[in-house]
Amino acid sequence: MFRALLSSTAALLLLAIVWTHPVAARQPRVGTASPPPIAADIVDPAERTAFTGVWHASDPAVQRGLAVRFVTAYPRTVLLRESYEIAARASLALGDGSGALAWGERALRLLPENVPLLVMVADLAAKQREQALAERSARAALRLLETALPPPALSQ
Repeated sequence: MFRALLSSTAALLLLAIVWTHPVAARQPRVGTASPPPIAADIVDPAERTAFTGVWHASDPAVQRGLAVRFVTAYPRTVLLRESYEIAARASLALGDGSGALAWGERALRLLPENVPLLVMVADLAAKQREQALAERSARAALRLLETALPPPALSQ
């Protein structure tokens, strides 16, 4: 029974990873791209500067630390979801799967349609033997992909 569940979860996860790879490849790499345009709309210059520091940090340990401090200092920021996701991806880069899952789940509470993050969470959860979370995340990603429109460059 467990083997069948693991097999179906692995198949769902593999399918989600393959389907989202082109989407994930187009995502800016954390720490290497300029801040999202919404950062320019932040009225508070200290908040804008703090987020820009989080976004541009290239060392995962520094980036995660800055992201955690940012969400603590600005818990109502319009960039809360982005900050959570940065903390999740930095945690993953540091090999902290539990931290990556915790921050990833926070980000997904704010934007559950984030397919690349759903796939990351599903993959991590499967590796940590959290099968229910792995399957739930993989199935959510697949449901979203079933209804997704192709990117404009690929439309015919």
